[in-house]
Amino acid sequence: MDIPIQTGWHRERFSSLIILYEKYCQGFFNDIIIIVFITNNLIKKFTKKIVKEERCIKMKDDKKEIKNPQKLGEILIHYKIITPEQLEEALKIQKSTEKRIGEILIDQAIVVQDEINWVLGKQLNLPYVQINVDNINIQLSKNISEYTLRKFKIVPIMELNDELVIAMADPTDQEAIEMIREVTKRKLKIVLASFKNIDETLDRIFKKKYNYS
Repeated sequence: MDIPIQTGWHRERFSSLIILYEKYCQGFFNDIIIIVFITNNLIKKFTKKIVKEERCIKMKDDKKEIKNPQKLGEILIHYKIITPEQLEEALKIQKSTEKRIGEILIDQAIVVQDEINWVLGKQLNLPYVQINVDNINIQLSKNISEYTLRKFKIVPIMELNDELVIAMADPTDQEAIEMIREVTKRKLKIVLASFKNIDETLDRIFKKKYNYS
């Protein structure tokens, strides 16, 4: 079969088509490169924006986090012993009772006394004592109302120079400290004792018997 011979016109026409096609392809690929370049820039900008927003969120969260916890509940959250939700629930319970927050958390089996001792000792650098009623000045307790001592979980232990040494179950309780300071008109030196130990000591001082087992 004979193959038709291309004329000059055909070759010129064909060459023009090739040139147009190459220009089209070159333009197409240039467009792709430009699109990719723009897309990459947009992705980078978007990524930077996300990172910036995440940093802002983290900064806000950091601000929300209690940097210098002052109360027992805050300290327990700070050391991840309890969650904010558990503290919130305990605070709701506290509204209907005169119990202190640490006592409620123990009653609810959310924490144990040793955990409270550990975080308070670490945070406040206070000595922990086991009160023996035979080794303390019980008259110091009788100079303060039993109701106040039981409410704030406090036992006066001894007088040391011009200070009154008191054992507290929650040394972060500023209300309790101010109350005892106002009643006694003394400088206070605070040590840490368990809720149970303080209750049992007050029972012996005021000649009452309860079962705390």
